[in-house]
Amino acid sequence: MKKSKKSRNLLKTALSLVIIVSLFLLVESCKNASKQKKDDVTKEDVERKIEDAAKTTGAYISEERQKIINDLEDQIEKADDKIDKLSQQMASVSENVKEEYGETIKSLEAQRDEAQKKADQLKKSSEEAWNKVKEGVENALNELNR
Repeated sequence: MKKSKKSRNLLKTALSLVIIVSLFLLVESCKNASKQKKDDVTKEDVERKIEDAAKTTGAYISEERQKIINDLEDQIEKADDKIDKLSQQMASVSENVKEEYGETIKSLEAQRDEAQKKADQLKKSSEEAWNKVKEGVENALNELNR
């Protein structure tokens, strides 16, 4: 009877060990299956990532472009303020100084006009550039869909 009790205890221990190892292996295989699913990349995943990247790039470009445009417009406004101030002061200065003021005003106006042209070009070219980026993304997505 002692042998059978020892045998049953040994059998129970062995069975418990097999169950624990089986559960461990089951849990690990589930983790690996879950990880594998996460690692699988679908065409839709790629398309979504490309669209997200294009939107993020577009937003960044737009923000940077707007900062530059704002800086240019600030400089244009400052130049206009200087021109106005010099024009007002011209009425109360001598003829020699009026000539200097006139030359300074012409120079400021030329600089202002050039800055305005640059701002206008930047506004226009940025829209065209964004359209090209957008077109490129659309073409890439169309290629993926083939």
